[in-house]
Amino acid sequence: MPVVPVIDEVEKSLSRLLDEADWTSAEDPHFQKPLISFESPKDIQEHPPEQNTICIFLYQIAETVYLKNLELERLEQNRMSYSPLFLDFYYLIVPYSKKKRDEKWMLGTVIQIFANHPVLTEGLLHGGLGKTDHAIRLLFHSLSLDELTKIWSAFQTTGYHLSVAYLVTPVPVEITLETHLQKVVSKEMKYASGHREGEESG
Repeated sequence: MPVVPVIDEVEKSLSRLLDEADWTSAEDPHFQKPLISFESPKDIQEHPPEQNTICIFLYQIAETVYLKNLELERLEQNRMSYSPLFLDFYYLIVPYSKKKRDEKWMLGTVIQIFANHPVLTEGLLHGGLGKTDHAIRLLFHSLSLDELTKIWSAFQTTGYHLSVAYLVTPVPVEITLETHLQKVVSKEMKYASGHREGEESG
């Protein structure tokens, strides 16, 4: 599966996870379930939403290092396929509301929902991701103040906003490259005589 559809399926999986969760607030019975947006924080702040919104922004993609050199997978007797490319997706989670108190409550709720689903199972994964044999994990990714500052400074005119980061890993991307193996039919062996030129055996 190409990279772009995989990104789309990961984001649909996260959106489904949040959309199906219980957002009932004991303090505010009229609390409105937030919309889920995958736009950048800059785009959202330039056009502030009227409704509570959770921004899930993909800010980095990296290769999953520990799954980099897996063995080839056998397709047929003489055909081998390279293992999938496994990627790490890093997301910035940013709540937006007209009430700052609701932003804190929404972010806390997202953290709780994700903590309850550390492994995205088949029922939560969208499309082809649900057919993978590898467990896809949803992990809290701690960022230092310096790292957060660098991320938010990339949005230029956008000021810092309350946010946390999450890692979705490992996300498989199908590799279509194959290799063919040729069966060994015969083997020629050559042995040295063990005698130097000009010597005679006794």
